[in-house]
Amino acid sequence: MKRRLFNVAALVSLVLCALTVLVWVVSFWVQPGVLQVWPQRLWSLGVTRGSVFFHEVRQPPGGSGTFGPPWARRFVLTRPPHRFTAPNALTDEWRFAGFEYLRRSPPLTFRRLTVPCWFLALATAVAPALWYRRYRTRRARDLTSRCLACGYDLTGNVSGVCPECGTTVHGGAAA
Repeated sequence: MKRRLFNVAALVSLVLCALTVLVWVVSFWVQPGVLQVWPQRLWSLGVTRGSVFFHEVRQPPGGSGTFGPPWARRFVLTRPPHRFTAPNALTDEWRFAGFEYLRRSPPLTFRRLTVPCWFLALATAVAPALWYRRYRTRRARDLTSRCLACGYDLTGNVSGVCPECGTTVHGGAAA
């Protein structure tokens, strides 16, 4: 049961990795994203120039302006900007290896969190890499007449049981 669960998790992770790489490549030509607008708040989630970002702007309670019609949500496709310019007077700023956090307070609260696509692709590639490693190890043990559980050399074993760990040996492993 654990093996099947890990196989499914590795497959899902592989699909996510492939989608991440696809979105990463496409983000250099088109900026896909989702925009949500409330009267006093606006947020967007999108991908641009190889980075996934979350952007939020809030007005203080009782602010005079509005961002748009209430509860408007839309999917947007735009050309990516050459470079993101942050608002003036940032109260908090942190950048490292493509990761970014920007925050500005009064009168508007502005926040931006950016994660590079290479990190997401790497994180989603871990489970498929572990699955592939396990597959190669099991295949090599099976082809060289070794126990699949512990790797003990079963050459000359006719009992059908591994003397090292006690696992039952299937047909082709015993010589």
